[in-house]
Amino acid sequence: MAAALVACGLSANAADGVYLGTSDLKTGDFVFLSSAATAGNDLSVTVDGTLKLHKDITSVTDSTIAVLDSMAWRVEKVAGTVPTFKFQNRATGHYLSVKALGGQGAASSEVATGIDTWAIGTKGLYATKGDSAYCVAVSNVQVESAKGATSSTESFVPRKMNNVITLTAEDFNANIKGFNFAAVNGRKDPATTTTGETNLLTSQTWVASKASTWGTDTLFFQVKGSKAKEHYLSVDTAFMAGTAQDAAAGKGTYILKTDSLKQGNDATAWGTSTGLRIAKSDSLYMFQVKYTYGNDSLSIAPIALPVYSSTASTVAKTSGSNWTVGDSLSMHNLAASSATPVIGLKKLSSTVALGIDAKMNTSAYIVGFSEANIVASGRSTAIGGDAEITAGFYFIKDMNKEKNAAVNADYGKYKVLDLANADAYQAGKGSAAIPSSQWAVIAGSAKGIYKIVNRETGNKLVEGSFNVVKDAAGKAVANTYTCAGDTLFLDDAKIAETTIKIGSQNYVTTGYGYFDEASLPNKRFKVASASPYLNALFMQPKQDSTLVLDEAEYSFYLALPKKGSSLKKGGAIGVQAAGVDTLYRQSYILITSKNEWVTPTADGYALTKDASKDTAVFYLKSWGAATTYALIDTTDSYTSAGLQKVGINAQSSAPAVIKLAANTKNTDLFTVTELDAPSMLFTNPVHQNIYNNNDRLAIGKNNFAVMAQPGNELKADADVFTNDNFTLWLDTVNYKSDIEASYFISQGIKKVTDGTKADEDASAERMYLTLANGDTAKANPDYKLASDNRLYFRPATRYGVDSLIVKNFNVDSAAVLPDTAKTAARVADFKFQFRAIDGNDGAYAMKVNNNYVVSVNGILVARASSDANMVATLKAPDYATSNEATPSVSEVTVIAGAGQVTVAGAAGKKVVISNILGQTVANTVLTSDNAVIAAPQGVVVIAVEGEEAVKAIVK
Repeated sequence: MAAALVACGLSANAADGVYLGTSDLKTGDFVFLSSAATAGNDLSVTVDGTLKLHKDITSVTDSTIAVLDSMAWRVEKVAGTVPTFKFQNRATGHYLSVKALGGQGAASSEVATGIDTWAIGTKGLYATKGDSAYCVAVSNVQVESAKGATSSTESFVPRKMNNVITLTAEDFNANIKGFNFAAVNGRKDPATTTTGETNLLTSQTWVASKASTWGTDTLFFQVKGSKAKEHYLSVDTAFMAGTAQDAAAGKGTYILKTDSLKQGNDATAWGTSTGLRIAKSDSLYMFQVKYTYGNDSLSIAPIALPVYSSTASTVAKTSGSNWTVGDSLSMHNLAASSATPVIGLKKLSSTVALGIDAKMNTSAYIVGFSEANIVASGRSTAIGGDAEITAGFYFIKDMNKEKNAAVNADYGKYKVLDLANADAYQAGKGSAAIPSSQWAVIAGSAKGIYKIVNRETGNKLVEGSFNVVKDAAGKAVANTYTCAGDTLFLDDAKIAETTIKIGSQNYVTTGYGYFDEASLPNKRFKVASASPYLNALFMQPKQDSTLVLDEAEYSFYLALPKKGSSLKKGGAIGVQAAGVDTLYRQSYILITSKNEWVTPTADGYALTKDASKDTAVFYLKSWGAATTYALIDTTDSYTSAGLQKVGINAQSSAPAVIKLAANTKNTDLFTVTELDAPSMLFTNPVHQNIYNNNDRLAIGKNNFAVMAQPGNELKADADVFTNDNFTLWLDTVNYKSDIEASYFISQGIKKVTDGTKADEDASAERMYLTLANGDTAKANPDYKLASDNRLYFRPATRYGVDSLIVKNFNVDSAAVLPDTAKTAARVADFKFQFRAIDGNDGAYAMKVNNNYVVSVNGILVARASSDANMVATLKAPDYATSNEATPSVSEVTVIAGAGQVTVAGAAGKKVVISNILGQTVANTVLTSDNAVIAAPQGVVVIAVEGEEAVKAIVK
């Protein structure tokens, strides 16, 4: 565990008698680490592994022994000339470990490399580092990280653990595994029975249950594995032979036996008599157990003892006589007694037997007897438990029959978290698709110590020593363990997952809708209700832009929030530990083909292009099934407390899409389904006319891109446009099937000699369509129309499969120089995409460098949002073209090897091999159909005559 230290002086401080000095501490002892000044300030470990003060964490839900375990520190004496010690927490196995920090801050936990060796001075625990001494800093009863005079410090010193508590059935069953009799606390009476005498307590294994009408701490004890009502521990109505019989005081030595309950499993309340009470005979089966934590010893006191009545029975008052008369007895009210008898070993003249005697009582210190006269076996002083659990994911079933001294309503149910990540239970096990129903078991610092944390939130359910639960025959109950007073069944979730790599890390996306970012530009999604009553209705805008459900199909693009924005994009969540897969949760925004985005309104959602409006950010949380989602809105908060979810108001005429708190009882679920058709144009290299209504894209005056029609007088080198002026060559670049399709758009340049256009040879210089970048537009205002950059054509040559060689004019040298546009940013202005428009088959929004191509009175510009007056359609020319000599499909194959390139199927053709800098490393005509050409290591570009250039990596 971790706290922090502050520099402290070791001034004198008075010590209480219960505090322990260095000579009192022995390895293996358990002690409190308590404030010397403030009663109740004991260092303790919470269930989430944080170091706090005991009085700050106690709650009614804590098992009493579990609380004491969290406060108990096992002493380890460190060898050396100066007495120093380590302190290991009994519940978690963590050592008291600190960071020596400068300045104040929250205390961290589980520090592996902090200061963990302590000395004890006149002011209590302290540690040294360099020339400084440090002690634990506390502010407002919270342990904090600090070093400096501004922080208050507490003097923490070891203190003897002499707590005596009354056990509940829950605590007894979880912690007390059996009984031994031994001389504890100065006992003088015997530790064993005489040979031949049966000791019921040590010869059986007992299970406790609560007598409900008698308060929290009144218990029945039944032999483990017995049938209902059978074999309960009870006080017999007979005395031991040779002991005194005092009917009024109940001072005889009573015999213990096992018997069947007479009245079920409870007893009625006491009568109204004073001193002597009338009760059902089941009162003889009830006990209270006092437990002394420091030495794990017990005292067991009966609730009632029978009192002899001369008129109640005709049986003579002799040893072994049965005093039971019907269902009622005269009972001695032990609550009214000044000395409560307890179970012990009674030494008679020649026999030691188990019984109940007034001299063996809770007030008997004055005669040499102990309050706790039985040792609880099974409470090991070693840190850890006997369980061996494989790290992984489990569904957790609550097997506590009682909780908080009452019947546990969640017994046999599985522990889960609800949609808002609050604690919940359900009858069936969790789902492999819902990580909030899964729990990770992670090994702790010692054998048998584990922590169980929720997979999605990382919140701890329990941490500490795990022990195997055993049946009456002593055999382990499968997958059932106790820890910190809880009994849990661990059901292996058996989750099989596929990992994805994001950056350099591997993750899994179980429980969330996840789509590869690279594929999103080409995918559209229908968001529909998963309700059986609304499942044919799709999310879409009304005329006023508010979102509703309607029958018409409608689709959105999913996009990640932009980098650098304040929107929460998601990332790794939940458990991140060795041996378990880490979850990755991605958030998305919803965008339309018109570049509108979903924004939250006062009570719902709408579409907007208003940059002042918030962008709604959602993650898709699987709920009910892997492919039905709750849409969790993280726009305002990414923490559980602020989460909202998308809901449906089905009462309106068109079901409205509304906002709900994540913990709202009803959960509206949705399906998010990819459209079958891709959202982008996919085509092989081909001639096309690009239309907007009846206009077609062409090269206009000064090589600017325009929309025109045959006969228009806008061509610089001809009187009017002809069909051939509109024929464009679309050539794929960075083509990835089903993910992305971009195109270079070009037109051949007329040869000077005969006026014909060049063919589509990849190495030929052509006029390529591009967007004027900011520098170009600044240098020449002609490249802007108002505030928009224009599109134009410029000469360039293909370079490999994804780059261009562009001729630029160098002012300093007054020459035209080739410039390779091979970086992604520089090529982006030449790469065009065609994104399908909803509800308009064959129509596309034309995009370049994340902008939309828009026609303004026939002049093409780029804008951030689409415009209805530029709806592109593509048609193949239905007339002869002057540049139809397109690359043919061939059998040429290029294979890169170690220091060489093999070109197959290209005999008689010219091959040029260049390095990535454009330098030619080989230029030859092949004489073989399987030619081997030497090439340097690295990326090379191979251009075979008549073929498209390709890249290869030479080893």
